[in-house]
Amino acid sequence: MTNNGLYHPLTARTNKAFQGSHPRGSGAPRARAADGTIKYNAAHMPIRILSPDVAEKIAAGEVIERPASVVRELVENSLDAGATRVSVRVASGGSAEIMVSDDGCGIPGEEVPLAFSRHATSKLLSLEDLDSLRTLGFRGEALASVGAVADVSLTTRHSGEEHGTRLRFSFGRLGEKGPCAHAGGTLLSVRDLFANVPARRKFLRKPATETQYVVSAVSRYAIAHPEVSFSLETDGREVLRTVGGGLLDAIRRVHGPEVGDALVTFEHRTPDVRAYGYAGPPELHRSSAKHLDLFVNGRAIQDR
Repeated sequence: MTNNGLYHPLTARTNKAFQGSHPRGSGAPRARAADGTIKYNAAHMPIRILSPDVAEKIAAGEVIERPASVVRELVENSLDAGATRVSVRVASGGSAEIMVSDDGCGIPGEEVPLAFSRHATSKLLSLEDLDSLRTLGFRGEALASVGAVADVSLTTRHSGEEHGTRLRFSFGRLGEKGPCAHAGGTLLSVRDLFANVPARRKFLRKPATETQYVVSAVSRYAIAHPEVSFSLETDGREVLRTVGGGLLDAIRRVHGPEVGDALVTFEHRTPDVRAYGYAGPPELHRSSAKHLDLFVNGRAIQDR
């Protein structure tokens, strides 16, 4: 047996636990284990183009690893839409339901179906635009990736339109678009995440652990964008609320007033860079970097 879990032809022929030949008669050996599992020698497998369904699920897995990934993608869309208020609700760690609503500019009704197409974005047109991006996202993969592995409902009203638009995109299938009443901004509901990819859902942690990933993600956005009001509700319980009252206020609401009141400010400027924030005195020392929040241009970064 090789390191990658595939059986070498010689191994397959000499091990009594395995026998048989390739079902297509091409001469490529197959190995049948005692539990009935068949493994083929990859060197003899033909090259094929994946079906769109399989390709979409694989691509979604590269963007969406867990419920917190969905929350991050949707919150960044809200921030890029100019939202001043972002509300997040999750149930069962996010695998049962995720809801993200905002008061951003919304999506024009005629563009709503296009928003679920892969590589469809309003944030750049040419390669040169990458050098001047000011948004958190730009690839145009978020909604397509989420919709490939979940039941998604989008309700939105663009600031220049009289009524809203609702569209359902369920496990890669685009539903009918219709008008609806909506105050403004965008509401996205994501249900049954990974229900069509059992292998991916199997590797999710317990709901309490997945919830903590979500809390951590939203908390970082609240600090990175202190001018925005954030709220987070998990299983019907509010666990975080900020009011857009500035950086120190956001830190106090995320980490607690006992931490916020002890912090000291720092700032350093060069012609090209401004580094600023708050640091804790020695008595706030922690044994890990869990409470160390670093941001570059509004995006959280972690040293792994």
